[in-house]
Amino acid sequence: MVIIAILKYLIITAKVTDMKKMTFTILFFAICSFSFSQLNDSDRRKQPYSKQDLQLNLKLAAKGSSRAMNAIGMQYKFGFGVEKNYLEAFKWFNKAAHSGYSKAWFNLGVMYKYGIGVQLDFSEAYKCFSNASSMNDPFGWYGQGYMLHKGLGVGQDYFEAYKLFRKGTAVGHSPSMYMAGICLRNGYGTEINIDSSRFWLAKAASLGYQFAKDELAAKEPENQPGATKLLLKIKEASLLIGNKNPVNQYTIIKHSLPATDIEGDFEGFLLKYDWSGKQIIQVSPLALNLSYSAGRLSGLWKEKDDNISLPFKAFLTNKGLVFENMEYKKTDHYSPVEPIRFDFKSASLQLLKNDDTVYLNGNLQLYSPDRQEPEKPFQILLKRTNNKSSYNGEIAFLDDNGLDLKTVSGVSVFPNPFTTICNIQFVLKRTSTVYTQLLSIDGKILYTQPTATLASGSYILPLQPSFNITPGTYLVRLILGKQAKTIKVVKQ
Repeated sequence: MVIIAILKYLIITAKVTDMKKMTFTILFFAICSFSFSQLNDSDRRKQPYSKQDLQLNLKLAAKGSSRAMNAIGMQYKFGFGVEKNYLEAFKWFNKAAHSGYSKAWFNLGVMYKYGIGVQLDFSEAYKCFSNASSMNDPFGWYGQGYMLHKGLGVGQDYFEAYKLFRKGTAVGHSPSMYMAGICLRNGYGTEINIDSSRFWLAKAASLGYQFAKDELAAKEPENQPGATKLLLKIKEASLLIGNKNPVNQYTIIKHSLPATDIEGDFEGFLLKYDWSGKQIIQVSPLALNLSYSAGRLSGLWKEKDDNISLPFKAFLTNKGLVFENMEYKKTDHYSPVEPIRFDFKSASLQLLKNDDTVYLNGNLQLYSPDRQEPEKPFQILLKRTNNKSSYNGEIAFLDDNGLDLKTVSGVSVFPNPFTTICNIQFVLKRTSTVYTQLLSIDGKILYTQPTATLASGSYILPLQPSFNITPGTYLVRLILGKQAKTIKVVKQ
């Protein structure tokens, strides 16, 4: 069938870094095939759906067919017989879901999970998957279990996730078989059972599930609590705890940096935990060089095991550290060959003194654009080895967007989503040169408003491009001198 051919093409041509997203895409197509084949209780179609099929589906939808509504959503989502339109796809999936079609709830969840035609929202995605799950839909069991497994949009819970995956295994659902195998191999939500793990991974692999084949080829599991080398590294890392918190599980660090002593050379470890934060799965030597100026930290970040060295750029807020365009690529257990891109998002740091020793502990949050998900939690354990500090003044904090708190506050965009005009609202605390821009989601400048010099006060600036822009997700940027604030918006 054409659907099968499309799936094979997608799998063959997909990068390894896209495979997690591909899992949901494959399920999307599977639902598409199921829905179309059931519309008229006829044989499955052997041709991609056409404009005529869209008209037929619209007629059936007008009569209340939730399957037809879901099929229309599929046609718009993938461009089957109609121009691709994610907003229309979302609208029809929403109609089908609220008409009681379980597969549409799953499709709607995928839209929310990846921000397709709607703002990315893990919480809404989880709700949609849960609705499908409550209707005993295998896709819903998998989607809800996946979100619980990683704690995306819901409290992390391996135990409940594993129960949902096992429900999927009972009906031959290969992604659920794979995830059940992962849980059994690592002890996530169940006791470690290598034989059972291999059984379910092999069964998923026999159905062509590539992730299962990759896991069977991996010599070791992700979680190796008894590995001698890992235990030795954990013991060494435990010596670098200025606040005496245990390192065997993830600890939330309260951000606290004093006015001085933030600069210098630091060495220690970067600890990576599993999704629950209760198991250390990797310990990497880390070296950090820090310099401070006007609310910003700069220097060098070095992960020795992976031979990674990149410029350190971040600004300080009252809540923590926000990184500025810091990213790297590295492999991990689930992508051992193709490096995954990771963006540095934020960190909370705590600088502590113990006699003449200075410790820098903290939490680190990374995000993977390739997987469109946050990475597992990290903890930083460092000790200063060389104090090169030349700064003796007070530490200045910026707002969450890196803007000087003495210059601007209250930056927001409304309405969002918008149809023709969106407004940028802010409060200037001193005279500044201001202009606004509209950018594509990949950062291409589409429109720039004229520059103006504004005195202190409250402002609402309308942004209305002189040309029509298609529905989708864009970026609005407010620029004040050398500072900039960017907000994601949706055009309906």
